[in-house]
Amino acid sequence: MNVYLDGRLELSNNRAERSIKPFVIGRKNWLFCCSTKGANASAVVYSMCTTNIKFGY
Repeated sequence: MNVYLDGRLELSNNRAERSIKPFVIGRKNWLFCCSTKGANASAVVYSMCTTNIKFGY
Protein backbone atom coordinates (compact mmCIF):
# COMPACT_ATOMS: atom_id res chain seq x y z
CA MET A 1 0.00 0.00 0.00
CA ASN A 2 1.36 3.40 -0.87
CA VAL A 3 1.27 5.81 2.07
CA TYR A 4 1.08 8.87 -0.10
CA LEU A 5 -2.04 7.67 -1.93
CA ASP A 6 -3.92 6.38 1.11
CA GLY A 7 -5.08 9.23 3.38
CA ARG A 8 -5.96 6.88 6.24
CA LEU A 9 -2.33 6.16 7.10
CA GLU A 10 -0.32 8.40 9.40
CA LEU A 11 3.18 9.46 8.43
CA SER A 12 4.30 10.08 12.01
CA ASN A 13 4.78 7.89 15.06
CA ASN A 14 3.85 10.55 17.64
CA ARG A 15 1.09 8.39 19.12
CA ALA A 16 3.52 5.53 19.74
CA GLU A 17 6.15 7.89 21.16
CA ARG A 18 3.64 9.39 23.60
CA SER A 19 2.43 5.99 24.74
CA ILE A 20 5.91 4.80 25.79
CA LYS A 21 7.07 8.08 27.36
CA PRO A 22 5.84 7.21 30.91
CA PHE A 23 7.61 3.86 30.74
CA VAL A 24 10.89 5.54 29.74
CA ILE A 25 10.61 7.95 32.66
CA GLY A 26 9.87 5.02 35.00
CA ARG A 27 12.85 3.11 33.64
CA LYS A 28 15.15 5.97 34.63
CA ASN A 29 13.66 5.96 38.13
CA TRP A 30 14.09 2.19 38.50
CA LEU A 31 17.85 2.60 38.18
CA PHE A 32 17.86 3.80 41.79
CA CYS A 33 16.09 0.76 43.29
CA CYS A 34 18.26 -0.87 45.93
CA SER A 35 17.42 -4.49 45.13
CA THR A 36 15.94 -6.69 42.45
CA LYS A 37 12.84 -7.32 44.54
CA GLY A 38 12.37 -3.59 45.01
CA ALA A 39 12.68 -3.00 41.27
CA ASN A 40 10.15 -5.75 40.54
CA ALA A 41 7.71 -4.37 43.10
CA SER A 42 8.11 -0.89 41.66
CA ALA A 43 7.48 -2.18 38.13
CA VAL A 44 4.33 -4.01 39.23
CA VAL A 45 2.91 -0.95 40.97
CA TYR A 46 3.79 1.26 38.02
CA SER A 47 2.15 -1.19 35.61
CA MET A 48 -1.03 -1.30 37.69
CA CYS A 49 -1.20 2.50 37.88
CA THR A 50 -0.66 2.84 34.14
CA THR A 51 -3.34 0.27 33.39
CA ASN A 52 -5.81 2.06 35.67
CA ILE A 53 -5.09 5.38 33.98
CA LYS A 54 -5.55 3.82 30.56
CA PHE A 55 -8.96 2.39 31.45
CA GLY A 56 -10.09 5.48 33.36
CA TYR A 57 -10.16 4.18 36.94
